Amino acid sequence: MQIRSGQAMVTAGAPNRITFSGMAPSDAALVAAGQLFKFAGETTTGLFTIASVVSVTPTVVVDLTDDYSGSIEAGVLSGYIIARDFTPLHGLPELSPGDADIRDIYTHAMRIIDTTLLRAILSSGLASVTTSATSHTVNGTFPTPPYGVLATPSWLTTVCVRADTSKTTTQFVLDFGTAAPAGAAVTWAVLAA
Repeated sequence: MQIRSGQAMVTAGAPNRITFSGMAPSDAALVAAGQLFKFAGETTTGLFTIASVVSVTPTVVVDLTDDYSGSIEAGVLSGYIIARDFTPLHGLPELSPGDADIRDIYTHAMRIIDTTLLRAILSSGLASVTTSATSHTVNGTFPTPPYGVLATPSWLTTVCVRADTSKTTTQFVLDFGTAAPAGAAVTWAVLAA
């Protein structure tokens, strides 16, 4: 759920300070450090993290972790968005029905996921799967189990990594719900547990 009642402006002489006008008291009570701020409709900048809440009464004032560097001039009231709900594990901003300007929030989440996956992928590859096969053994050098496996077959099927006992330092086994067609392949990645 987003906070977006009233308007906001960059405080003149303090480019990291945002002052709000007309924010509903119920929204003011929800503003907290760590939330993401942006001016509505602005496409020249990304999201800014709220470093601290300076005041909630009578006027809501927050400081950003970085100076605001977008196209809205200091002292000009504009619509804004604060993303306030995040996933517990990786802090991805969550989207809710009725949220506005979700493109930047979605992009922010994808960048977190991209960075996290890059650090988590230990090895990856593409394996050809024999026609009519319902399982495939991937051979290689893998970490000592447990480790995760992400597999994407080239045909419409379910894919399951057999129980951890099939994961070794030299192989893992994938089971498919539908037999492989001719020319089938599976893209795989081994992820840190």
